[in-house]
Amino acid sequence: MRKHIVVCTVLALFFTLVFSCPVKGDYPGCTIDAVYGSAPTVDAILHQPPDAEWNDASIIAFNNTVIYLKQDGKSLYIGFFVQDGSWYPDYDVIRLGIDVNHDGGAFPKTDDIEFNVTRYGVPQERHGDNPPTSPIGGWSVAVHDEYFDGWMAEFNITFAKIEVTPGEEKTLGIIFRSTDRYAHDPPLEVTYLWPPVTPVEGNSPSNWADLTSEADWIPEFPPFMVLPLLMALTMLALAVAFSKGRIVRKLET
Repeated sequence: MRKHIVVCTVLALFFTLVFSCPVKGDYPGCTIDAVYGSAPTVDAILHQPPDAEWNDASIIAFNNTVIYLKQDGKSLYIGFFVQDGSWYPDYDVIRLGIDVNHDGGAFPKTDDIEFNVTRYGVPQERHGDNPPTSPIGGWSVAVHDEYFDGWMAEFNITFAKIEVTPGEEKTLGIIFRSTDRYAHDPPLEVTYLWPPVTPVEGNSPSNWADLTSEADWIPEFPPFMVLPLLMALTMLALAVAFSKGRIVRKLET
C-alpha cells in the first residue's frame, strides 16, 4: 500500500496542475467533465493507480485527496482516495456539494445538496442551510479504511437525485471537501477544497466549479455507438438485399 501512496502523491501533483483553476474563487473558472464509463462496484475498494473500474474516469487531485468521477447514463459515480496517516474516524469527513439548478448564490439553497460520509462510514445528506440528516434516498456510499495509509469512499448518485436527464445538456455546480484531523494537543482539523477556495468562500455556491458532460449525460445512443450501429445496419441491409437478389435469380431461372 505504501507504494500506492507514493503513486498517489505523484498523481496529486500532476493533476493539481492539470485541473487547477485560473483564478481563485472564479466561478465557473473550474470545470470537470462527467465522462461516460462503466458502472463501478460501489465497495470503496479503490486502488492507486486506478484499476479497471476507474481507469475511464476524470481525475482531480488536491492536497492529500485524489477524486475519480464518471457517469454511465444512469448515475454519477465519484471515488475518493484520501492519503491520511492520522486516524480520527469520527472527524475525518468527505463532503461533496452539488448545485442542482446551477444558480449559484451567496448561501446554499434547497437545491444545493451536500453528500458526506465519515471515515467510520456514517453517511449524511444536507439541503441548503438545513441541518444534516440521514440519507433521504437516491444515493449510496461505501467506505474502506486502510488505517495509517489512508481511506477510500465511493459514491453512487442517481440522475433522478440531481435532476439530470440522459441526452439533455445540463451543467451542475460542484465542490469537494476533505476534512482531516491531525494528532496534536489539542487535535487540529484542516479542510481542503476543490475548487481551490477557502472554507468560507466554499460556503457560497457561486464559488463552486462546473460539472458538465460532453456526452450530454448519454443520449439514447451514445455518439461512439452511432458509427458501429450504422455499420451493422448497413451490413444487414446488404445481406438482405443480396439474399433477395439470389431468390429473384432463382425464380427467373
